[in-house]
Amino acid sequence: MVENRKSTQREFAACRTRVAAALPHAMSEACGCSLNLASSDRIDTAIRQIPGWEEVDFADVLDLTAARFGVRLSDEEARAFCGDELAPDEWERFAGKHFTLDALATLIARKLACVRIRPDAAFGKACVPAGCFVAIREIADELFEGHCRFGPSDTISRFFRGRDLELLWPRLRWLSCDQIPELRATWLTSLSGVLFGMGVLSGMTFGVLFLIFAAVSAFSSPISGPEWSAYVIIGWMLCLAIVAVALPGAWLAHRFDDRVPDGIRTFRDLAMLMAQGRASVPTSCADESNLGTPF
Repeated sequence: MVENRKSTQREFAACRTRVAAALPHAMSEACGCSLNLASSDRIDTAIRQIPGWEEVDFADVLDLTAARFGVRLSDEEARAFCGDELAPDEWERFAGKHFTLDALATLIARKLACVRIRPDAAFGKACVPAGCFVAIREIADELFEGHCRFGPSDTISRFFRGRDLELLWPRLRWLSCDQIPELRATWLTSLSGVLFGMGVLSGMTFGVLFLIFAAVSAFSSPISGPEWSAYVIIGWMLCLAIVAVALPGAWLAHRFDDRVPDGIRTFRDLAMLMAQGRASVPTSCADESNLGTPF
């Protein structure tokens, strides 16, 4: 019992060290800009490096950062970590000193350490692929609250596409020490990006036209010519039409995007690939990801 507890503590410490090393890059990706971060830095100090940081929601940044590891933080966990319930003077005394990358690494590592790959029994013998499949199902149950009940022969794209797949896949890559390939880009991935960009650009254009119309209306009486007003109204309608089509189209394209890598079709394929990859996993990485000794 004592030896098992010590082994678990060592595995958690190794997992936390690995998370802490990857956390600065993950937070920079979540914020969409390069941040100069150290493990002992406070998160609010790092976020203040972002232009317009006053409008940034700390809980959203934490959620996006955790998603890079395939971890989902509940609203309660994110708000409690951020100390949203505290007054400003109380926050600095009670929450501020704990609002660090080290503390976030500990929180994420606890989530990651909940699932381990262990050879499972199949036909009376230890079976590594079966253990990998059990780990996949445990992760899916944790992330999606048991709503996804699948078997080894089920296709991955039947249960996971779009945002759900993008949340699940980094967790599986982390567990396998990146022995499974990254998600592929498809034509729907490109289409979703283009449509989203068109929608955002059209929305910004609509706002600019509105400001121009308001400024001219305030300083000119009457507006110089009905034709000018008609052009502005036509521009508004065109921008609204593009936004109404592009943003839902981007959501649909992303929702049904099947980005599962080539050569992996079913959960059995995925479990077999994770099991086969253990042979080439470096010992240090295997220990840190709770993979045990490669076979």
